[in-house]
Amino acid sequence: MPMHTPMWQYFVTVQGVTTLYPPTANVCTGTDVVRRLSFLSGQNVDLVIALDGSNPMSELVGSFSMWDIGGWLTHVLLEETTSFGDRVAMVGVSSHMEQAEDVVLKSVNKYIINVIANHIKAWKPNGETSYLPLLEQAIHIFRRSPSKVTSAGIPCVFPFTYQNVVYNDCTTVDYNASWCATTSNFVNDGEWSVCSLTRRTKVLVFVSGSESENETIADIKEFVHNRSNSVLNDIKIIAFGLGRYMNFLQVCFSPGGKHISIERLQNPYDTSLVTFPYALFLAVHGAREPVFSMPYKNILYHGIVVTLSQAVFDNDTFVGIVGIDMKVADLLREIIYDGSGSNSYFFVMNRENGYCLFHPMAPPYVDHRHPTVLRTTFLEPEAARHNLLNDMASVDSGDAYIVVRRTISNGDPSRDGSKTTTTNATFTFESIEGTNFSLCLVVYEGAKEVRYSNLSRVPEVRLLYYAYAGESGMKQCELFTKIVTLNSSVVKFEPTSFIDPFLFAENKTFPSKTQVKEYIDVLQGKSTKRIFRENVKDGVIITSLLDNIWRYHNNGSYPFWRSIILDTGVLRVYPGIRMARRISHTTSSFYRKAIAEQGRIVVSGPYLDDGGAGYLLTIHKAIYVPGSSTEVFAVQTVDIPLEHAYNEMLGDYTPCKGKKTRYGNSCILLNKAGYVILHKRFMAAPKTWSEMPRLTNRHITSMERHIAHDMLKWGFMNKTSWFDLANNKEYMSYVLSEERKTSTTNTRFTFTHISGTNTFLVVIRSKRYRYKDSSKCVCVDWVSSKLPYCKANGSNVCECPCYKTVEFIHQNGTFIKDDLVLSVPPPITSNHPEQSHREQARRGRERFKPCFNFSCNEQFTERKCHHQLGCRWCSAGWDGRPLGSNSYCADRQECYFGMVGHPGPYGDYVKVEDSSHVKILLYLFATFALIIVTAVVSFNCRHRLECICREDENFKDIFT
Repeated sequence: MPMHTPMWQYFVTVQGVTTLYPPTANVCTGTDVVRRLSFLSGQNVDLVIALDGSNPMSELVGSFSMWDIGGWLTHVLLEETTSFGDRVAMVGVSSHMEQAEDVVLKSVNKYIINVIANHIKAWKPNGETSYLPLLEQAIHIFRRSPSKVTSAGIPCVFPFTYQNVVYNDCTTVDYNASWCATTSNFVNDGEWSVCSLTRRTKVLVFVSGSESENETIADIKEFVHNRSNSVLNDIKIIAFGLGRYMNFLQVCFSPGGKHISIERLQNPYDTSLVTFPYALFLAVHGAREPVFSMPYKNILYHGIVVTLSQAVFDNDTFVGIVGIDMKVADLLREIIYDGSGSNSYFFVMNRENGYCLFHPMAPPYVDHRHPTVLRTTFLEPEAARHNLLNDMASVDSGDAYIVVRRTISNGDPSRDGSKTTTTNATFTFESIEGTNFSLCLVVYEGAKEVRYSNLSRVPEVRLLYYAYAGESGMKQCELFTKIVTLNSSVVKFEPTSFIDPFLFAENKTFPSKTQVKEYIDVLQGKSTKRIFRENVKDGVIITSLLDNIWRYHNNGSYPFWRSIILDTGVLRVYPGIRMARRISHTTSSFYRKAIAEQGRIVVSGPYLDDGGAGYLLTIHKAIYVPGSSTEVFAVQTVDIPLEHAYNEMLGDYTPCKGKKTRYGNSCILLNKAGYVILHKRFMAAPKTWSEMPRLTNRHITSMERHIAHDMLKWGFMNKTSWFDLANNKEYMSYVLSEERKTSTTNTRFTFTHISGTNTFLVVIRSKRYRYKDSSKCVCVDWVSSKLPYCKANGSNVCECPCYKTVEFIHQNGTFIKDDLVLSVPPPITSNHPEQSHREQARRGRERFKPCFNFSCNEQFTERKCHHQLGCRWCSAGWDGRPLGSNSYCADRQECYFGMVGHPGPYGDYVKVEDSSHVKILLYLFATFALIIVTAVVSFNCRHRLECICREDENFKDIFT
């Protein structure tokens, strides 16, 4: 059975016996059984808990008083049987207790549960036991809590007056959907909204430990049985007797009700005493047709699932339920992959109350009992203004063409900032049959597929699959800690390349050689089996023609690692290497940066290569369909060592060769968010063996506080903030101005945006930079991989990029800050997506010859030394003293960071060796940038190939 069909199948009997397939060790956890039983109601629940507050409840039963047991029972019901969308209330019952006239049903959440728990703790039993006030208060609560609410979750107000007519229910007058007033003074306010559905199960739970002292059984039965015109007629009553079996309760609430006895509480953690009989009671009174549950986070699977349940009867006797669990992602897999990467998405709304169950901007379900669930109007303000959400609540299907604003991350959501775009989008919704949900698909304008034409068959030699790069008879050699082949590039397919992407994603192992052969046969036309989506074969052909170019340019001193990813999900990397399988390259932050920069050359900051190559930079660029400035069809990348990049970009630039200033270095290269790409300090040798240079994620506010202060003061750099609901954080970052030019009167530094790139050059000009200005910059040498918490206020205060948490108010489902700029969160990525395609280094493997042989000891200048891969200019001795004229070129392992004997960033992972045993260190491993499908265009293969080859030639002269 394919794994993307049913996950678990089960049968739960009335005795609590659960049969589950496939088996799991967590089958006896209890909570899931309870939730499965309660799903049969097919509706949300309005729950009123009436806790007997009379004096007999203070009597001990074993180690606990009946009042303690009642409080525990109430907490269990609220915590373990309620779901999102349920409403709850609690009242006390005794002759000395006042009527709770202001009690109404409220949406269950952590705040409400804590309020009720605190109320029980502060309440002391007193007075005589009386049952009738319980029923009278229940009537008041249900009456004061209207069952009809608007699509935004606001209760309808009845009666209301419209055009001199009084309405006691929703109406369709002057509108094509049912609507109601939402304020008591509708004539003056005019506030209204579309009525939502009213399917709710009303449940009254009565908890007592003694019989009524003032009423007889006849009095109570008469009140209960003669309720045909009362709201009680729709209420299901379940009574819990504490301390003993109470026949009094059983008689009072039969037939139709249920009595459960809890005579002694031995284990407070055994909640099944309460949860199972309660859920079973709801199931008996639930629907007999198959019912879809509300989506929930299952304890057996860390994700959102739905349950399809069916009650089982034997001659009208309820015997249990049978059901199937399914992943929501599987049910909606075609929608998930529609417009992959193009910011198209879907969301699911509860038609009853307007809350959003799924949305790309919504927070995750960290706690499935108390999720931070928001109103859809908060997440989709444009759709709300166009009445689309009202239509979703009132009609079964529809669509609308809406102009939407979206704030989207430029790459790493916490570091690269964001940009706001205005886009036309089509909203198409349809109600989900058998549920109270509507699903809406949002497709952005331009989310179309690129098509190819007139392409030849796939060259056989270029289909070396990524899983068997070292096992195909190809010549292998050693690149740092990896075994690669220089004879060919390798191909890897994204899940989106497959017709059934989820079948690919569920396979946690490398495809077998038989499967790889099957892939090749399909691509070469030898098999007609449908595995890949349209254009995948064409993508393999196009990228294979780059193979010759890449191999030819690897004959020099710098065999650049290169990669290209097409919109079809075809990834090609050279040199060929066995790559990690469980990676979706569309989640790469480098890819998102390339797309965000709209065709510019994007340069990353330094990062430590996990294959032993040291610190690298990655250069990447989006490639566009010929003749278009918006339709991206591929992203190409190249990796280079930090030392080589510094020499090429800054080392030969005349203004950077001048005398260093007192407090800084001549030149600094920054990215658009103010992070340092290149700095002279990156090339300086450490002072001691124990000092490890800090090169990754360095920001200008940390490394050069005085410059950052003035850049912010003079408008070269500006603060920006945006809110990520998925992490409940408001990020503060910076954006450098491309329009702002250095004033001719500025003698401190010059600031220039390098056209066609995401980089900015700062050249320090003043020899007497007033460092005291930096006292206004509160960022203190921050180098942590995690952002600090924001401490400063004000747009002109210089501080590190940081974040703030935003408090969520559970009682009304809103955030305490109402001016948040919401951002669409990027896909989940690894911490270092630029290296995520590589497997972990294999220790104790067979030794291979180095792929290249370079002679570091034959290079006599720093520049020539750094033009050889694996070489480093040794400028400091083991004691940290400068070598001066005795500096020399050696293998990087001999003098990491320019210091003789330094252990380097890998510790014992790359051992320090004597200079007489120099190993050839190459470098680099390709980052995978990816492509978003954006345009339907058909053009000749030769035209497309010219475009790709032209882009590749540009990478040779990237620094020029």
